[in-house]
Amino acid sequence: MKLKPLKQSLNNKGQSLVVFVALLPVLTLIIAFIFELGNASSIKNKYENIITNTVSYGLNHQEDENLENKLKRLLDANLDGDKEVTIDENNITIHVKYTPQGIYSKLFKQNFEIDLTYQGQFASKKITKE
Repeated sequence: MKLKPLKQSLNNKGQSLVVFVALLPVLTLIIAFIFELGNASSIKNKYENIITNTVSYGLNHQEDENLENKLKRLLDANLDGDKEVTIDENNITIHVKYTPQGIYSKLFKQNFEIDLTYQGQFASKKITKE
C-alpha cells in the first residue's frame, strides 16, 4: 500500500479550498449583478406597460376635461421617477426617467437608468416608442 498518493490528495484538497475561498467574493458579485440586471429589466417592462396603457387611455378619452392631469395622476399612482406628460393638437407624449436602486448600484456607484418616451397620435391611434 502506497501512502504518497493519499498525501498528495490531501494537499490538493487544501489548495482547492483556498482557490474556492479566494474566488467566492467574485462569484457572489457576478450573481448579484445578474440579479440586479434582471430586476432592472423587470422594472423597465413594468414601466413600458404602464406608459403604453396610459397613452392608450389618453387616446381613447381625448375629449375629457383635464386629460393631462388625469394622465399625470395615473402615472403618479403607478410609477416612481420623473414624469412628464405633454398633449398638443395631434399627440400625447409621455416621458419617464427613473433610476432603480439596488445592491450593485450601491457597491459600485453605477446606476441603471430607465429613460422612456412614448408618443400616441390622435388621428391614427398609434403608439410609438421614441
